[in-house]
Parts: sequence; C-alpha cells; structure tokens
Amino acid sequence: MLPQAPLYQVFDFKAKAGNEVFSGAGDLDMDGLTNLEEYNLVKASVPAAEVKATFVAAAMDPYNFWQGNPGMPAATLAGLGALAGAVILAARRMLQR
Repeated sequence: MLPQAPLYQVFDFKAKAGNEVFSGAGDLDMDGLTNLEEYNLVKASVPAAEVKATFVAAAMDPYNFWQGNPGMPAATLAGLGALAGAVILAARRMLQR
C-alpha cells in the first residue's frame, strides 16, 4: 500500500480519455478521423497480415493515401487520369460560354 503523502496520486482508469491522441476516440494525425475509424477502415480494406503496419501508417500521417483511403477517391492512376480529363472538359465548356 502506498504511504499517505501528497506526492502520490492513484488513478483507477480502465481506458484512456477520449481527448488523448492515442485513444480510440483520439486523432493522432489530426485528419478528422478518429483512430478507431481509421483502424476499422484499414481492417476492412487490407489483408489481416498487413492491418497493424497499415494502421500505424494511416494513424500517424494525415497525407497518406493507402489503397482504400476515403480521403482520395481517385487513388489509382486511371482514376486520376479520368479526373483530370473531366476537369479539362469542364473548363473548356465554361470558357466556351
């Protein structure tokens, strides 16, 4: 038992507070997704053997675009090409008016 002294504090927390960056409700990389949301997205989109490594990368870097990242829907080269083509066509139509 700890001696009764003002220097000692005993905390009985079973989980981290929601505002801590390492908790499930926290947001370590400040990208707007909680750590739990990122974990669930990663878990649903990568093989089980890659979940830990991919989650750590996703939770620590707000700019990572792992396959399945909802932050960048056109994550493939073909998707980026199609997006660029659509932007060019829209710009031409606007300039012709």
